[in-house]
Amino acid sequence: MRALTMSHHSTGKSNREIAKLLKLNHRTVDYNVKKYEGTGSLSNKKRSGWPKITTPAEDRTITIISKRNRSKTALEITAEINISRSEPVSLTTVKRRLRKAGLHGRIAM
Repeated sequence: MRALTMSHHSTGKSNREIAKLLKLNHRTVDYNVKKYEGTGSLSNKKRSGWPKITTPAEDRTITIISKRNRSKTALEITAEINISRSEPVSLTTVKRRLRKAGLHGRIAM
């Protein structure tokens, strides 16, 4: 959408005309044009937040360990992962990675 906004802007259309064409608020178009003129980029700024301690490969490993042995607890997976790491991963981190992979802990009835 931002690229469309800028392509219309480069043809000389006004921000209000662009907003009507793309069915956007004119302030959104104004914001995107000013942002592009200031930075020269259409991408989002980097978001703040704590960096992840695990790599994507380690995230896959956590998921694979859980899928291979469904009766393994998050605590056991954490212990297995921490054997090969210099900086340990917390239990909460492992639980979070499992939830993100769609694996939720359940207790059998």
